[in-house]
Amino acid sequence: MYMSHTAAEHRAHMDLPDDYTVAGVLAYGTWDLHAESEQVPQLVAALERRGIEPRLKRVDRPIIGHAWELDVGDERFWFAPVMGTAVMATYLHLASLFGSRRNILLGVVGGLAPGMRNGDLIVPTAVVGNDSARMYDRANSSDIHFPDAALTERLIALLADDERSWTGTTTTCEMMLAETRQDVDDWSAAGMLGVEMEGAMTFALSRHFQVPSTALFYVTDNLVENETLLSAAHKAQHAARARSRSRQYDLGLELLLEDATAR
Repeated sequence: MYMSHTAAEHRAHMDLPDDYTVAGVLAYGTWDLHAESEQVPQLVAALERRGIEPRLKRVDRPIIGHAWELDVGDERFWFAPVMGTAVMATYLHLASLFGSRRNILLGVVGGLAPGMRNGDLIVPTAVVGNDSARMYDRANSSDIHFPDAALTERLIALLADDERSWTGTTTTCEMMLAETRQDVDDWSAAGMLGVEMEGAMTFALSRHFQVPSTALFYVTDNLVENETLLSAAHKAQHAARARSRSRQYDLGLELLLEDATAR
């Protein structure tokens, strides 16, 4: 039903101008749902480091009220800081209908590899999916979803040689509080690098709309080493995570805007 609605129909429903377009999306999987406390300041700082005036305002439509419009030159991008596939899909779906050329996902993972440290960066080259991703990629019986290869190679090339980074497979699970020790052990044994909440859906949806996508996560806790967000060690490593979040925004904007800045 809803999949059949066109961009024009969605614009009319939300009382958006007939020529309303979105050039690209920088999505962030976060609990900071309105983004004022942590994410917007990070984005503003990253824009200023690039010499770009932060022309940023929240979208004033309730259905997409967690999105922010970022104007660069004569183009409009969306910054979408939300949590979980159900909400993230709404923003990525609409932006893809409205013309997005790139969907870039940032966020965090629970680490699943021994030796991972808080703040380590992960570029997923594949994500094991769930029902949310399957809705956008119904013919995919493997439930493995892939980012755009060229965009992901570009992201990997942007990482500095001295950065602690990993590439490989992650898994998407929205039910964070329901994860068991057995889940963690099984994912780790299967070679998963981390567990996150939005990766598979982002890749499946972007593939459906033929929009290139990629993702960059950082490790916020190491589950295989019995560290969670509630562990004393987690609070002590805040600085490492803050550095990685700043780096995420620099790299995310580099990919999002390289088309725009070349125009």
